[in-house]
Amino acid sequence: MDEPTPNQVPPTISPTPPAKPGSHWLWIGIIGVGLAITTGVFIWVLLQNSNNYVADFTVGTSKHARTEADIKDWKKFVDKTYGFELLVPSYMVLSESAPRDQKNRLVQGESKEEINIALTPDLKDFNAHITVYTDDELKAYNYNVGWVFYDAATQKWYQTGEVDIGAQVELTKKALIIPKADGITKEGLPVYVDFGYGDAGYNNVHFLVHVPSKKIIIDFEYSSADEGSPEDTEESMQESRAKIDHFESDWMNVAKSFILTNTVQVKDWKTYTNTAYGFSVSIPADWTATDEDSSVSFVSKKLQGEVEENRKNCDGIGKNDCNPEFPRSDFEFIIALKPGEAIPGTEQTIRINNLTFRRYDPGNLFGNLYYEIKYAGRYYWFTAITDQPIETILSTLKFTN
Repeated sequence: MDEPTPNQVPPTISPTPPAKPGSHWLWIGIIGVGLAITTGVFIWVLLQNSNNYVADFTVGTSKHARTEADIKDWKKFVDKTYGFELLVPSYMVLSESAPRDQKNRLVQGESKEEINIALTPDLKDFNAHITVYTDDELKAYNYNVGWVFYDAATQKWYQTGEVDIGAQVELTKKALIIPKADGITKEGLPVYVDFGYGDAGYNNVHFLVHVPSKKIIIDFEYSSADEGSPEDTEESMQESRAKIDHFESDWMNVAKSFILTNTVQVKDWKTYTNTAYGFSVSIPADWTATDEDSSVSFVSKKLQGEVEENRKNCDGIGKNDCNPEFPRSDFEFIIALKPGEAIPGTEQTIRINNLTFRRYDPGNLFGNLYYEIKYAGRYYWFTAITDQPIETILSTLKFTN
């Protein structure tokens, strides 16, 4: 320390007065009250109008078993950025969050929006997020076939041939894949499942909803660290498994509640009726129908012009503008009668508006999805050539005789 110079008065240091007896307890009490108020406000925000502090798992004892009546009182979440709505149970609070690091993520792509899910304390072992991606070249790990990706140019999903979770994934088209769907959204879009780890070890599950009109894929992700321990009894392990199943059921219903808020809905479509074969469907208002002996095809004026222009380019008039993967057929959607034999390829059953369809993968890179239903001894099959919401159209199907 510097010595004081002549005529410099050393600074006066006032001693700190001794604390009054019990003053530290006063401060501890004030801090405790503050924490209690803060915690109370958080719980009030989290639960809002709910009377239950814990997740209500008393309804729906099997996967996806809740009914419309069960979820009618769920809260509405509105995403103004992309114009969609979701219904969520009272024990979930949704809020936008910062983008997360995609390293080691089981769904990877160009993230456009992150939505964090706050859960009640009894669900401390669960985490949930919703991420909005652009659809082109989105990569996702399917626990049946490994890494797959969506190609916007062909409007199809492909297997990459890579099964290592931690691999650097190349976008190589090894084989076409039709993701498995477990139900549809209110918008008529399929909810794709079997993405993530599934039940193998750390429970990490992704439900994917592709929204072609927005060129986005929404990833509904949840994980659970509640794996149990060697000390757990059979009963406690069953309770833990039931808790995961119930949460997954509610999470699926959140995904299925998806509906767009700022686009033309089915109610603005027109009805096509075929009296010869006894059915009707709703189609977009600008589509025209062409009836043939045992089928009907639909096309929009826009696609008709685009296909004709591309056909000319590919035939030599302007080969630099030719897109060989562009649909060369001048229709978007076909309904036809077919014999009873099965279409070769991978088959799965799907329920749409209380009707059961068989959905087929014809087994080639440039094939289309086929949906078949049998009614009154007739087999009807439906296929979309371009990326049309075929499930939305099928949800309006009615048989008239």
